[in-house]
Amino acid sequence: MKNEIPEFYNEKDLFGLDKPKITSDIKPNESIEVKAPANVVYAPLSSRIIAYAIDSLIFMFVFYALEDDILDLGGFSAERSTLLTLFICIMYNSLMESSSLQATLGKLFCSIKVIDEHGQRIQFQKALTRTLLKVISVLPLGLGVWSIAYNKEKQSWHDIFSSTFVINSDSSQELEEEPNED
Repeated sequence: MKNEIPEFYNEKDLFGLDKPKITSDIKPNESIEVKAPANVVYAPLSSRIIAYAIDSLIFMFVFYALEDDILDLGGFSAERSTLLTLFICIMYNSLMESSSLQATLGKLFCSIKVIDEHGQRIQFQKALTRTLLKVISVLPLGLGVWSIAYNKEKQSWHDIFSSTFVINSDSSQELEEEPNED
C-alpha cells in the first residue's frame, strides 16, 4: 500500500493556508515557446549597449559624487558600500522597468522599453527576476548578451528565461492604436 494523499487533502503553505492545486495540460519535456506580440520592432544590440553605457555613466557619476557620504553612513566599510551600490542598481533596474515608463533612463534615451509576452508592462517580480538573471547572460564571456545579435527576437538569455522582450518604444504605439472593427 502506497502512502497516497487523499484527494480531499489540501497541502498547507507557510502560513497554514491551503495551497491551490495546480493542474496543467503541458506534458513533461514539452517545450513552451514564448512569442512576442506581432507588429513590434525589436531593439537591436547596439541600442541596448548604448542604453547600458548611459545607465553605467549615470551610476558612475552619482556614486562617485556620493561615495564619501555613503561610506560615512553608519561607518559603512568598502564591502558594505559595494553591496549597497549593487542593491541600489538592482532596485533601480527593477523599479524602472516595471514602472509605467518600462525603461531605465538609458533605455528611455535610446527609445527602447521592456515588455512581456503579451506586449504589456512587466510586473516588479518579473523585472527583478530579469535583472538578477543578467548574471547568466554576462558571466560566460558575455555569450548571453551576444545572442541578441543572432536571435530572431533580439533576446538575450535573461530575456528568454524571464519571457521578456526589449522593443523600440515607437513600435509599441501600434499595439495600443490597433483599430477596433465594430
